[in-house]
Amino acid sequence: MHMRTRLLTLALAVIVLPGCSLDNVNPPTTPTSAAVAVHVVQIGPVPATPAAFGQLQKDLGRTPQGAAAAMVAVMLACNQDEKLGMTCATMLLHPDNLRKGSLYDGQEPGQTYRDYLRGSAAKPFVARSYLLGATPANGYQPQQPLRVSWRPHAQPTPSVGRFRVLLLCSGADTPRPVTLRRDAAGLWKVDEASSLFVGVRPPAGP
Repeated sequence: MHMRTRLLTLALAVIVLPGCSLDNVNPPTTPTSAAVAVHVVQIGPVPATPAAFGQLQKDLGRTPQGAAAAMVAVMLACNQDEKLGMTCATMLLHPDNLRKGSLYDGQEPGQTYRDYLRGSAAKPFVARSYLLGATPANGYQPQQPLRVSWRPHAQPTPSVGRFRVLLLCSGADTPRPVTLRRDAAGLWKVDEASSLFVGVRPPAGP
C-alpha cells in the first residue's frame, strides 16, 4: 500500500500541463561574483574637438558601458569649454533629450541637460570623481590614462533596447546609474544620467 502511494506521488510530480514545458521553467537566480565585478573603460585624453569626441563615441558607443563612460568625457570637456561640451553632449544624448539648435546636426541639448552640464562645470571635481585614482583626499586628481570604473546594474534591462549600468564615484557612497538607449545605427545613446550630476564630497583643502 505504501509503495503504491509513493508511485502515485512521483507520477503526479512530473505531470506537465498542456502548452508548458520543463525547458521553459526558469530557476531562481542568485547574484554571483561575476554579477558585481567591477570593470574599467578607458576614455583617453579629454576630447579637444567635436571630431575627437566623434571618434571616441565611435570607439566606445558600441556598448552601453562605453557610452556611459563617454558621458564622463562630455562632462570633462564641458569643464574646459562649454560650447565644446554642449556639442559633444548633443552627439551623445538620446534625441528625447535634445531640442532644435545650431550646435550639431541642427540640434542642441535640452534645457535640463544644459543646466546639468553648467552646474557640473561650476564644480569641475564632480566629473573627475568618476575617474580611476581620483579621490577627495587627493583633490580628485585622476590616474593617467583616464579611465572610468563601472559595474552592471541589478536590473540592467528596464525595457527592450535600453540598458542600465552603474558608474563608480569616489565622492559618493553608492555608484551612479546611467540608462542607455540604442539607436538605429547600433550606437548607444544616453537616455538618463541625472545622477551623474548630483553633488559629491568636496575635495580636501590645501
